[in-house]
Amino acid sequence: MKNAAIAAGAALVLGAAAYANYRRFVPKPMALGGTKYPVQTRDLTVDAGEHSLFGQLLVPCGIDGKLPTVIVSHGLNSNGKNAKALIGESLAISGFQVYCFDFYGGSIRSASGGKMWNMTVFTEKADLEAVIAKIKTLDTTDGERLFLLGESQGGFVTAITAAEHPEIKAVIEYYPALCIPEDARKRHGAKESIPVRENFGGSLLGRAYSESVWDYDVYCVIPAYKGPVLIIHGDNDKAVNISYGRKAAEVYEHAEFVCLPGEIHGFTGEGRKKAAQLSYDFLQRALSGDDREEILTIHVTITGSTMKHEGIYNIMTVPFTGTAKSKWFSGTILPGAADVQRRKLWKIDRFCADYTLEGTDYTGEKCRVHIVNVDEGQGWKPTVTTDSKALSFLNGADCKAVLQGHKDQLTVRIFAKPDHTRGEK
Repeated sequence: MKNAAIAAGAALVLGAAAYANYRRFVPKPMALGGTKYPVQTRDLTVDAGEHSLFGQLLVPCGIDGKLPTVIVSHGLNSNGKNAKALIGESLAISGFQVYCFDFYGGSIRSASGGKMWNMTVFTEKADLEAVIAKIKTLDTTDGERLFLLGESQGGFVTAITAAEHPEIKAVIEYYPALCIPEDARKRHGAKESIPVRENFGGSLLGRAYSESVWDYDVYCVIPAYKGPVLIIHGDNDKAVNISYGRKAAEVYEHAEFVCLPGEIHGFTGEGRKKAAQLSYDFLQRALSGDDREEILTIHVTITGSTMKHEGIYNIMTVPFTGTAKSKWFSGTILPGAADVQRRKLWKIDRFCADYTLEGTDYTGEKCRVHIVNVDEGQGWKPTVTTDSKALSFLNGADCKAVLQGHKDQLTVRIFAKPDHTRGEK
């Protein structure tokens, strides 16, 4: 009896530890916009020609009218269930209809069936196009508010599919595996050397998987999509180097690129939380018709802090340094940059970051950009002035700022409506 009790106790401890470890990588779904909607989940099969695709439709309840809808594409040897846990459930309880499905032959245990050795990124593209066509017909779908989200190989498939579907309102790519063609050439050296079957990370792939992308230049294809794109990538990704995501952001016409420091391929639990919130905020901007683009991307390092008292207030001054890099401007924060925080008791009621960047604009001209970024409880509101002719649209512009990061490392993203008549690169 005693041994049984000990065994039961050990099992309980191990079970709790396993659950805690699971939640470390798969956090609970969270309401991203403040309101948590109940969600109805139902199986939905899509006819894709000679085969069918199994998926689940997540429909938030209590919202009048047709719903903004996100189609989520999973990565190599993954499935719709994982995609649902990655982002689908959080978007659904936050007010988006979401469809997560299994590609045919997309994994060794695909709920849609099929064999992985018959799968290529182009068979998956055909699957995704069948899903898009089906989802558009649903009574609950707002066809004018249709989004695509893909992770890893699903990001590749999402990108090349969106290039032929201008009706897609916006696209999100998590660590997109745009390395697939280059990786195939590295593995085999010559097209003639591709075997009939190859074991790739535990997946038995067919010759067509590599052969079909051998001469494919994905970076020449994806810029055909002209809508807004969000790319989120970790800088500790060993499967898909972050350089592939950065290059994609450079070739798109309207792309935001977010680097998650320390994050791996697939993201940790904390990374998934950050990616979910970034995705939701991006989708909300797309829904609002906000046509502001990310103009300045500033990486900040906090170097210390000092405190002084002024009447009922405590004034904290936080000096910082850093660099800026985007397709519009690259430069360095000049000495003297500081964020002044006014605190009443323990509550901060005003932030004011005042700093100047020195560098070059996208035409190669040297210039300075001065930023005063204030938050008094209603969100960050930056005022930007510059002596750059090419960036003069920033002077007096209605700008928006988003801050990301933690502890001593922050990224400041400043959005404005650009002047496309000036011929930016």
